[in-house]
Amino acid sequence: MFSLLATFTVTSATETDLSCLKSIRDSMIDPNNYLSTTWNFNNNTEGFICRFRGVDCWHPDENRVLNLRLSDLGLKGQFPLGLENCTSLSGLDLSHNELQGI
Repeated sequence: MFSLLATFTVTSATETDLSCLKSIRDSMIDPNNYLSTTWNFNNNTEGFICRFRGVDCWHPDENRVLNLRLSDLGLKGQFPLGLENCTSLSGLDLSHNELQGI
């Protein structure tokens, strides 16, 4: 008798997308708590980053960031250099915030 046991590990979000979003949260001051209240990285359910405020995903089950729409949130601080880790990002709106840098 031959038995094959396979173990599959499913990552709920790509490591690069998680790194990108954490970089954004960590590099900005969020005086109105928009990001700190909705960007919870302790959740590992499928599609969890797609429910973050201002995050649009390619598909709710893929956890790949398509667009970031963070305009008019009163965000302050450094421009998030970690955006380069959002490798599938096609749209970005950080307008009407107080960001410095690039």
